[in-house]
Amino acid sequence: MNESVLRGKVQKYLGFPRAISEPGHELVMILMCAARTIGAAARAAFRRFRLTEVQFNLLMLLKYQTDGGMTQSELSRLILVNRANVTGLVDRLERDGYVERRARPADRRVHVVRITARGRTAIHGAERVYYRQIQEIQKGIDRANKCTTVQTLMLLCDILRERHGKRTYA
Repeated sequence: MNESVLRGKVQKYLGFPRAISEPGHELVMILMCAARTIGAAARAAFRRFRLTEVQFNLLMLLKYQTDGGMTQSELSRLILVNRANVTGLVDRLERDGYVERRARPADRRVHVVRITARGRTAIHGAERVYYRQIQEIQKGIDRANKCTTVQTLMLLCDILRERHGKRTYA
């Protein structure tokens, strides 16, 4: 598809009265539109399990990225929120019985956050619904297009990381 045809499709898709003249701006606008749409669908799925998007992400980290838990500093680095916000987030998840804090045996000043059985049950249900939605959203996009899109977005993230010196996901 040539650039002018694509520009017209983007304009129509976004509902803009005029085409965007800069292809880079088109990329950002479509990317943001897709992210917001996917995020809204995900939040609806998580609500059924009384989880927020950030709570879901934190529980997924604890379920899949660690065997013995993570410190709040590690969690804040991986989900890109500040430590004060992670403290409140962990407080709420602990209050709801989804995580527990335990002192690290080697250094009792350091607390490790671990997912509980109740947290595993909650994340298991939310994860199933979320993955079904992701599959539904991607229906009709062939594997080659998915791979090309991932490569393009990784390139964009690498460029942003070089310029800003940090990961660009949340």
